[in-house]
Amino acid sequence: MSALGSRISIGLSRILGALLLAALLVSPFLGEAAAATPLVRPNIVLILTDDQTMASVAHMPYVSSRTDWISFDRAHINNSLCCPSRATILRGQYDTHTGVTNNAQSDNIDEQETLAVWLRRAGYQTGLFGKYLNGYPFPRGPYVPPGWTWWQAAYHGGSQWTLYDQYHWKMSNNGVSQSFLTGPSNYMVDVLANRMISWIRQRATAGQPFFAMYTPTATHSPWRASPSRIGTEATTPVTLPPNFNIAADDQPAYLKTRSVAQSTSITERRKEFEGAASIDDAIRRIDTAIRNAGVLDRTVVIFMTDNGYSFGSHRWRPKRCEYNECTRTPMLVRYPGLPARHDTEHLVSNVDIASTVAALAGATPGVAQDGMSFAPLILGEPVSTWRNGLLLHWSGGDMEGRPGMPDSMPQYWAVLGRAADGGWWKYVELDTGERELYDEGADPYEMNNLYGELARAGVQTEMQAMLGQLKADADAPTGPGALRADMPVPGPLGPDLG
Repeated sequence: MSALGSRISIGLSRILGALLLAALLVSPFLGEAAAATPLVRPNIVLILTDDQTMASVAHMPYVSSRTDWISFDRAHINNSLCCPSRATILRGQYDTHTGVTNNAQSDNIDEQETLAVWLRRAGYQTGLFGKYLNGYPFPRGPYVPPGWTWWQAAYHGGSQWTLYDQYHWKMSNNGVSQSFLTGPSNYMVDVLANRMISWIRQRATAGQPFFAMYTPTATHSPWRASPSRIGTEATTPVTLPPNFNIAADDQPAYLKTRSVAQSTSITERRKEFEGAASIDDAIRRIDTAIRNAGVLDRTVVIFMTDNGYSFGSHRWRPKRCEYNECTRTPMLVRYPGLPARHDTEHLVSNVDIASTVAALAGATPGVAQDGMSFAPLILGEPVSTWRNGLLLHWSGGDMEGRPGMPDSMPQYWAVLGRAADGGWWKYVELDTGERELYDEGADPYEMNNLYGELARAGVQTEMQAMLGQLKADADAPTGPGALRADMPVPGPLGPDLG
């Protein structure tokens, strides 16, 4: 699982010749895996963890030892914060088009057109088990959003209830509030897994194709492990990355006055490892249930997180930063009958999930997609073009968009992309006027800002043009996020729609 760590894979095929601006965003790719015959209406399970670091995946013994993962090693999050990321996953749009750019804006999402709605129109049963969006159920009470036929959404439910402590939490059980107190039987990760397993068994018995989202929160602070995992990583050696607590002179000012204690970072990382292992135990049980239900050969599994976590890299403790620690996600796919492989050539994102799941299911998105379906990449089908640049964004302020708060940071726009010389680069523009340019192959920890160096002028110009085009797409008020005239008009939803 070394490719799932913080090191970015190198040794990529080079692209010859100069590229026009339009060609900076997509590029030819050769050497696809042998194509598979697509399944018709497969079951799809999306496992979405919370704030999980790449390093912690190695502490999930079941997930990290499976030999059937198709791993997309250049996977990143558009806006590396919980709620914007989840809204993007559900709608296939940039944060600027979902209207959810921070955690205070979750109620802005248009729930009438989400991945669940599209799959219901395609005849799927749909279930969510875990965290939905920050702030749910908003002022509405524990409602069931459109598109979901089974709804088990965990939520705070007041100051005395928590979404992250794993105990003393509430659930919207198909729209009816249910409370869980302390005690091993109320551990959230396991409660959600048990309910999902029961639901999958029922769907398999009925022969109905299903889409299930399992969204546990044990990898989010305070990183509460299950009873069987508490203390199991207490003495695990932790090697801090070389960019820990470092903010070089050529990096942004918002990092310079910060500091993270080494002991604090090590303790928190170990707790995250235990939370990840707790989720790993649940995933093993879910997979066993799928196998025992006789639908393993018809079930696609996708594993990812909503964003990473910095834990003190670049002197930044939380998420939302422009660096790989915040934006990278594991992107693991199990597709029945296909062997394991690593895809190090293609940039993929959480903005692609809605398009990809819809394509696998034979469903039609009800809004134009900012993302691209990477189903052909999963299946090994010929792909003549693919994006060369991936948009990264934070809208500024703290997690709720408020400037001047202790964990506030400036807005940034960034692109991670492949230049004409075949190298991988990241270019960042902050609202402060500061700029960053990193050679992702030679400097995977992003410690040497090359912006303004004469020797990098060509690459810098390329990356600026690439970001300019992506930013224009994201800024378009009704552009890529609008329903196009040439798209099918969504049909009515079934009477059993939740």
